Amino acid sequence: MSLVTCRSLIKVYRVGSSEVLALQGLDLDIDAGEMLGVVGASGSGKSTLLAVLGGLTRPTAGSAMANGLDLLGCSDRDRERYRRREVGFVWQSSHQNLLPDLTATENVERPMLLDGRSGRRERAADLLAAVGLGARVDHRPALLSGGEQARVAIAVALATDPALVLADEPTGELDSATTAEIFEVMRSLNEERGVTQVIVSHDPDLVDHVDRVVGLRDGRTSTEMRRDANDDVTNAVVVDDVGRIQLPVEVMEQLGIDAGGGRLVVDMVDGAARIRSVADDASRPSGSDTER
Repeated sequence: MSLVTCRSLIKVYRVGSSEVLALQGLDLDIDAGEMLGVVGASGSGKSTLLAVLGGLTRPTAGSAMANGLDLLGCSDRDRERYRRREVGFVWQSSHQNLLPDLTATENVERPMLLDGRSGRRERAADLLAAVGLGARVDHRPALLSGGEQARVAIAVALATDPALVLADEPTGELDSATTAEIFEVMRSLNEERGVTQVIVSHDPDLVDHVDRVVGLRDGRTSTEMRRDANDDVTNAVVVDDVGRIQLPVEVMEQLGIDAGGGRLVVDMVDGAARIRSVADDASRPSGSDTER
């Protein structure tokens, strides 16, 4: 069952007199309980996607449904309630996640306090124990290591029992060993508590830690990676609802297509689709087309 469904999602930002098209018809489904990784170059739309899914910004066009809420058509009040109760955020920098003057327990309690919830101390203790910090509940961020701060940030994100946790480079400031530990914590919470997570990361091993990895390019989903039962990574090209695909850059180079675009021939050969470059057959030897 899909917790998140995006169709032809568009987000336009106005910068002075100019417009920046951050999302350009993105399609995406995220199942409830799924752990999804998102990768892409700078400017590909990763952070904008998180901002839309988190209710931090309203999409411009298309559709985005999250836990039953229409993120485009909902009222500001409903979007604020969704952001406060249904979404948890984990940011890259500790100062974005934690208040320095509060203890780990007090930081975890804060989202519940703002939402007027009772039983805050007990839930904070439960979450801090779940992330492996049961013995550090009274420590302030300055007395915690980077990995411990990341663990507290995860507990803070889970404080209101959200349907969706969005993590933007949660291990960006950590070494490789600590990064693996944090992903292990996030996977454990996913399996034990059914927490749906969307994780933006540049970690080259991200596919080892999540259910699948979606690659964004130019504001659209372009590729999808997942590890199969044989522990092999499958890297697929995504086809959207109208049949568009984004070819990997290396394939475009082999086909002789530059950034300005080009034309390809698609035909069926033995039940498989073959993509080849358009060429002047009169000037090229037969069979010289590059195929992928």
